[in-house]
Amino acid sequence: MDRETRRKLEEERLARAAMRAAGVPIPPSSGSSSAGTSQPQPSSQPSTAPPPPPAASAPPAKRVHSVTISDDDEAGPAKRARPVSASSQQPSEVVVLDDSDTDDGEPAPEPARPVATQKPVSARPVPPSRPVVAAAPPAPASPANVTDAKIKYLDGQFLLTATGPHQAGRLRYEDLIEKDHLQAAILSSFVWEPEWLLPKLPLHIRLCFINNKTSPIELPETLSKRVIKVEPNLGGFGYMHVKLSVFIYKTFMRVAIGSANLISYDWSGMENVVHVQDFPKPTTPADAEAAANDRRFFTELSACLRDLEVPNNVYRFMAQYDTRRWRAHLVFSRNGSCLTTDHPSGYGITALAQAASRTGWAGVVRDHAPPLEVVAATSSLGALDHAFLRQCLEQVRGGASRSSQEADEIKVLFPTAATVLGSVYGAPGGGSLWLRRDMWERQGYPREVFYALESKTDGYLSHCKILYAVVKQTLSAPTIPDGEPIGLYYAGSHNFTKAAWGSYWRNAGKVSMNNYELGVVYAIHARSELGTRFPVPFKTPRKYGDGDEPWIQGDYPQTQSGEEK
Repeated sequence: MDRETRRKLEEERLARAAMRAAGVPIPPSSGSSSAGTSQPQPSSQPSTAPPPPPAASAPPAKRVHSVTISDDDEAGPAKRARPVSASSQQPSEVVVLDDSDTDDGEPAPEPARPVATQKPVSARPVPPSRPVVAAAPPAPASPANVTDAKIKYLDGQFLLTATGPHQAGRLRYEDLIEKDHLQAAILSSFVWEPEWLLPKLPLHIRLCFINNKTSPIELPETLSKRVIKVEPNLGGFGYMHVKLSVFIYKTFMRVAIGSANLISYDWSGMENVVHVQDFPKPTTPADAEAAANDRRFFTELSACLRDLEVPNNVYRFMAQYDTRRWRAHLVFSRNGSCLTTDHPSGYGITALAQAASRTGWAGVVRDHAPPLEVVAATSSLGALDHAFLRQCLEQVRGGASRSSQEADEIKVLFPTAATVLGSVYGAPGGGSLWLRRDMWERQGYPREVFYALESKTDGYLSHCKILYAVVKQTLSAPTIPDGEPIGLYYAGSHNFTKAAWGSYWRNAGKVSMNNYELGVVYAIHARSELGTRFPVPFKTPRKYGDGDEPWIQGDYPQTQSGEEK
């Protein structure tokens, strides 16, 4: 897209925002179907120095929130780059409002909150330490005389989003949607941009929107009466941070889980990661019978939707799809203090341990005690401490403590201020990246594990949330037998925070979390899978040096407007 076209689209967007603020009906955008990907306008040159202080003009209107947190809590102000009005901003500027992608405060010490009540889950067998992986079923034949969208992601895969000029082999949101055949959709996002999203959907179909309480989607009055809107209970703290899209077609279901909100900037201006898989309807009685005996994916996903308070009649139909090709494991967090047994995959950080057990990785750790390299790329950080780091290392091992003498290594990847200021959009583009200075400077903060997060898409920032653990490459590292996993790979909505992953209270068998989160984890069987099957979209991590400072949004007032949550 050339600069002139982008400028015109931005002017249209600003005008629509001004009309919406004034209560004037908004006419359809001239470029809503394909060009409606408004985003922060790039500066002519990357900035290498802090931007000048903002002009003395009146700031954008602030949205007041009733939720308050303590100094120990992790929070962020407005972090999403969205223009507010044509009169207050130039088309080339980015305004960050308080409807951004952030995490809430850290969990309170156990037992500060009651155990969340759950419907009992049917008894599940304990998985073996070396699970037998069944062969994938054959690809289904398409029913005769049925016109439908094409199945494209039968085996499931991770994809990076199209970012700026980086388009080849990358995913656009519209790649997931075929309007002529779409019959229903369940969509979840922390923040929304309806002007960008709704033109991509056929609005006569059944729609369910899962909202964060303080940033729900705003729908036209004519549409809002025909959809279901869900806001899970937060109990006064935390966020609904899940990024999920379920698309229902005539002959299959498409499920996308990742780190991108349903706004244009996340799908064109920042790099995100998404896992996509198609699940067909069985086409023969034999397929239907075999599929009915393997409903692990339906069991896991339906438990997540139940916790998100989606009505059962919205998702119970998913049981009819053939999910035998599902080879991953869901990792889900919910607001509150919960028994780990209340969800079929566990909750939060304990779900990593369950995935380690189910994939056989926990058995490898038990038998060989290898030292680990753990890499966590994140776009938000809170009150980290060494206890949380130790708990993370323990859970990615399947809940086992270390027995070898060589230390594990953990690397927390977060962008430096220089990286953000030198990016295409400069400081305003860093509105989705959050760390508070008082946390960074707090005594005992694990600054020694920080590494610079630099995307391979030069000039663009990463919003990916990725965590992987692999056997550390050392001369003394044990040899893992062929065919055995050498680690775990996670991608989804979880930032590397206690608010997202939770704190595990082993004696009580509970985990305390603040946010609703969702992601996907696989076993890694070869290092060559990193960067191929499993995206590693950042450059080789470089440890913070003496001149490096993390990106701290609060140091740059032009990136925020609004009260902290």
